[in-house]
Amino acid sequence: MRAVWLLLGWSCTMTPPAPEVVPSPVPAPTAENDAIYFVLVDRFANGDPTNDAGIDLDDPQGWHGGDLRGVIDNLDHIEGMGFRSVWLSPIHRGRDAKFKEWGAYHGYWVHDLEGVHPRFGDEATLRELSVALEQRGMRLIVDMVYNHTGFDAPRRTTHPHWYHDTPGIENWDDENERITHQVHGLPDLAQEHPEVYAYMREQTTRWVREFGVDGLRIDAVRHMPPAAFARLHQDLEQDLGRPIQTIAEIFEGDVQALDSMWTAGAFTQAFNFPLHHALRETICEGAHPGRIASTLDLTLTKRPTGWVNFIDNHDVGRLASACQTDAHRKQALTTLLLAPGTPMITYGTESGLTGSKEPENRGDMRFGDVPYADHIRDVLRLRTAHPALMSGDRTTHSLSESHWVDLRWTTAETAAIIANFSASPQVIQLPWEHASIPFGEATWSEHGLLIPAHTTAVAIAPAPLSPPSTAPVTITFAGPEGGRGTPVLVGASPQLGSWDPHRAPTWTAGRLPVTAPAGTTLAFKVAWKQADGSVHWETGPNRFVQVTPQDDLIALSSRAIAKE
Repeated sequence: MRAVWLLLGWSCTMTPPAPEVVPSPVPAPTAENDAIYFVLVDRFANGDPTNDAGIDLDDPQGWHGGDLRGVIDNLDHIEGMGFRSVWLSPIHRGRDAKFKEWGAYHGYWVHDLEGVHPRFGDEATLRELSVALEQRGMRLIVDMVYNHTGFDAPRRTTHPHWYHDTPGIENWDDENERITHQVHGLPDLAQEHPEVYAYMREQTTRWVREFGVDGLRIDAVRHMPPAAFARLHQDLEQDLGRPIQTIAEIFEGDVQALDSMWTAGAFTQAFNFPLHHALRETICEGAHPGRIASTLDLTLTKRPTGWVNFIDNHDVGRLASACQTDAHRKQALTTLLLAPGTPMITYGTESGLTGSKEPENRGDMRFGDVPYADHIRDVLRLRTAHPALMSGDRTTHSLSESHWVDLRWTTAETAAIIANFSASPQVIQLPWEHASIPFGEATWSEHGLLIPAHTTAVAIAPAPLSPPSTAPVTITFAGPEGGRGTPVLVGASPQLGSWDPHRAPTWTAGRLPVTAPAGTTLAFKVAWKQADGSVHWETGPNRFVQVTPQDDLIALSSRAIAKE
């Protein structure tokens, strides 16, 4: 029997249907190699000076002149990095003036879904962009804002019954408030109203047909009834005669809650907020690598496909602000782009744009200075060249406080993604010797693969190799020391209560068996349930353990207890 001591770290007036102007075949919903590039249109490129009235480049809340023509002019840049889909921020007609100190440049204060905002161009330019993308074998994704309209949208006067007569959200944990009340004071549309739903369906169908739209990014999903989207998704497929890609923005870090809303809304994909947090906390903030491994295990168990992975976007701090060094930023990009799912990069990440919050994180694109463009291109090329990286099975091969090795395999090849998160080089053992190293400054030594500090490398071995076993394994946790009340083992996975101490397992005679697939990384803490229903948690970061066939007994070291 082998005991392992854990001392680990954590971490509307209806309009008639429009004619089908772009009757072109549309690809199936995005594949895992169909990397997405997000464009905040006003901040990307100014290609048409005729729509520049009142722009002020010195005002971070003002209009800066970016438009659809600017996107068309820079498709070589986007395609050259390896992206196959372009996601545009909202380009519908909307508010032009500021609201108090906040600018309208982002496009999310829409007035209606019936036309293009003049700041961004016109419908003819949008069709031109759609055709240009199609000719390159690329796809167009548009941002759809169904939750609300702008403060001065005409329909607030002409169709007041389309809105919830509610104040702003005060309790963000209250589901009714979250869905029916105003987000940051924006007039809240009632998607359950038959007229509102019919308008959403009609206009969305028109945009897909008339402008050759391939996919929809759905804004603010947490604030709308998910049943409306399950119905909308089904109705759109009926109207279009084919499936439509829908990517849900479910701003939620809890995997169980995110999955529940995803399921209820029947979306094809959702943004991977749990992995976003795990990547940044591990690579930029020094958390335990188990943070990434356990998040991948949990998200991929819940959803084997459909995740859209990202490191930053227009609503969170920029990568270049979160990670302070060039090495950390490249490692974050590598790990992101090789994660299972669909990778998404925000405009300007390749330029090292900074900003920890709005509006600084929504700066103007710099085309003359793109220090990370080649890195992104190289990783995406690597990904598409190796099926094991794109669509292979996976498991964690090894894990420590400073490194993580993720194995991927198909019948044709086996790949290892080797990440050294420490400030010093490390020699890391792999299940084979002297495989090719197509990416990363790693070298073979007599003791294993030498990985430089803050580096993620890739090793490829050809078939046939025996795939690692992922069969279920039972490991036993020895009872915790200290504490009063009933001790429970609370973790991210369902068998540990999904972070709910009242659903978590407890010890019997000082022993607690837990069964999980081999290679799984469990994230957990010890807690004590009290007779009055309160819970006392151990202090410090989360603990992590990798489940391997060799682990027989896990003896938990004692920690201080935080009392409520």
